[in-house]
Amino acid sequence: MRVSLLAATPRLLWFLLIGMLACGLPGIAAAEGGPPPPGWELGENQPEPFCPGLETTMILFSVAEAAHVELQVWNAPMTAVLKTLVDEVLVAGHHQAGWAGLPEGSEEPVPVGIYPYRMVAYYEDEPGNPFFDDTKTMTAYCQPTPAPPSTWAWIKALFR
Repeated sequence: MRVSLLAATPRLLWFLLIGMLACGLPGIAAAEGGPPPPGWELGENQPEPFCPGLETTMILFSVAEAAHVELQVWNAPMTAVLKTLVDEVLVAGHHQAGWAGLPEGSEEPVPVGIYPYRMVAYYEDEPGNPFFDDTKTMTAYCQPTPAPPSTWAWIKALFR
């Protein structure tokens, strides 16, 4: 059986349209849990893992257009915000925020663990309707410093 290209074109166009809608087209709002709008990105923190209280981890993120952006670090079950890093209107571009592992209003660093960080963006006139919402995790871990060898260990090492 021979099928002409003209007869196959409507079916081909239908499959292409369905495929493009599934992947997301610019200008078509993504469904809940769909891909983020183009140009919006929440990056990985660096360094990963980091040692709270001794070093600062930097979170990189991109903003596609001017909007109100909130970037917060949460406790592991995401029941409480530990620190708000950004809560302002930002212009389009690449941005970064640092966290030293200190909760809001505390001088004591957080314990070793995994901490989610969340970025939400919305327009000023629609604060309850975020159009970007992404969460990633960071690891707080400090390499334990080895205990200094005892005096006897040094003496024994000298005579070997």
